[in-house]
Amino acid sequence: GRILVVDDEPLKRITLQIELSEHGYEVHEAEDAAAARRLLDTNVYDVVLCDVRMPGMGGLDLLAYIKQLQPATEVVMMTA
Repeated sequence: GRILVVDDEPLKRITLQIELSEHGYEVHEAEDAAAARRLLDTNVYDVVLCDVRMPGMGGLDLLAYIKQLQPATEVVMMTA
């Protein structure tokens, strides 16, 4: 499966990317909603792991964008 990790904290993104890749997933990462939107416009994801609170566009706004663009994509919202 293909997973997109969206989080403004680099350590969280990298940790999730490493852990998920070790389990056989193809993982892309984005540091904010704008970068995630660019990836979503050109890739289809099975799952998006997304931080709720990020600078600029927040996770809930990104959730609405994802569901409009790729309704079948599962989204897991994360927060501290």
